[in-house]
Amino acid sequence: MRFEHLLQLAQRPELPDSIRRLRRDGLWALVNALNSVLPEVLLPARVHLDDDALILDDITVTRDSFSRVVIVGGGKATAGMCRSLTARLDHRTPFTGAINIPYGQPAPERITAPGRGGAVAVTFCRHPIPDAAGVAGVHKMSRIIAESPTDALVLALISGGGSALMPLPAQGITLADKMAVNRLLLSCGASIEEINCVRKHLSRIKGGGLSVAAHPRRVVSLIISDVVGDDLQTIASGPTVPDATTFAEAEETLRRYRILGLLPQNVRQRLADGRAGRIPETPKPGAPVFARTVNRIIGSARTAAAVACKRLGERGYAAEIFAADLHGDARRYGGQLAHRLPGLCAGGSRRAAIGTGEFTVTLRGKGHGGRNQEMLLGVLNTLRENPDLEAHRLPWVIVSAAFDGVEGNSGAMGAVIDATSLERSRERGIDLVSHLEQNNAKAVFEALGDLLVTGQTGTNVNDMTLILIDGPQEANR
Repeated sequence: MRFEHLLQLAQRPELPDSIRRLRRDGLWALVNALNSVLPEVLLPARVHLDDDALILDDITVTRDSFSRVVIVGGGKATAGMCRSLTARLDHRTPFTGAINIPYGQPAPERITAPGRGGAVAVTFCRHPIPDAAGVAGVHKMSRIIAESPTDALVLALISGGGSALMPLPAQGITLADKMAVNRLLLSCGASIEEINCVRKHLSRIKGGGLSVAAHPRRVVSLIISDVVGDDLQTIASGPTVPDATTFAEAEETLRRYRILGLLPQNVRQRLADGRAGRIPETPKPGAPVFARTVNRIIGSARTAAAVACKRLGERGYAAEIFAADLHGDARRYGGQLAHRLPGLCAGGSRRAAIGTGEFTVTLRGKGHGGRNQEMLLGVLNTLRENPDLEAHRLPWVIVSAAFDGVEGNSGAMGAVIDATSLERSRERGIDLVSHLEQNNAKAVFEALGDLLVTGQTGTNVNDMTLILIDGPQEANR
């Protein structure tokens, strides 16, 4: 099992036994949840090849209906998906393709399988701000698809991060324009749905564009979801999914966050032309181009949450999933959680509550951190401001982490806090308020020794927050 080193954060002899136990169990649940959504675990359960057919989830594609397989896609889990897929093909199933993945992931420049006839080119590119390598990789995908016979089976391997990793600017938009738009969107507090609505209307590949490029070939898209609600249109901006959003909605999003006037002129002109009907919309539901495209989600935060819930139940906790749509400003939610903490785990000892989703951060300072770390710092600051809250009288632990392994500009996946964290920060002279105002949560949790660090995990689903409480008794500080 991978990521077991995280359990070391529970081995803190200076902490009370009850807190160490809660930390151990919460981190153990996180490790199990992480391993459950690795692509090498998810994909083999959904892909099978026999003498007559390739079976992809609930879809059966007979061997005589396709001459070759073309593998394309992008995202933080796509390399692992590709390795698992090619390993399951046999010598009678020729394949080719190209994928885009983030810099820093351990992968060769070509993914092959021993004894198989084929290779998939790997392009390393930038995330979350796209780069020229990403554009070149998408051009490579498009070229390979165009050169394949029309009876080729296109397998799209899509995962979180695919929006930035699969850039192909629309006509009249430059890569520099897209980079400027992404920077503004990522710092304004917009949700991933709002961000991707804009991205789709500035791209030739997003919002169904990959299916357009593959038409009339059959397309099966295997997807690992990283968005709340598993909305197919939003995951990686839906390259094989009809787009129900409009130019007008994209423009309104930018106006709402007061960044429309800051965009490059080319972008503002394209949005205005689209809203006025001078250029075509993205392909919508029911468009004939999607007649031979199917999309299947093979893993998501639901998978991870169910595993965490089961593992905590096995350790004697009354565990439940309290939310599958955590969202909103990280700092504000952390403040609310400090007040709600006892109620989320009410009803006796050894309680656990599991939530998944993704918070947003509005950048105010120049510090280092991420959405989960900022949320946890919001919890601690609210406890500091409210010494009479019931949470001060309970032994509790909160673990909050991004499953891709890196959030914000921190190099960490999240952090763990507990009923002793506030006092420990005071002992170290840490000014929680100034760190919060500077978006500098990493420095706090690094000083406390409570930062969760894995590097890139090779997968990407929603973030997870685990709350564990061990009954209404005084926490020994």
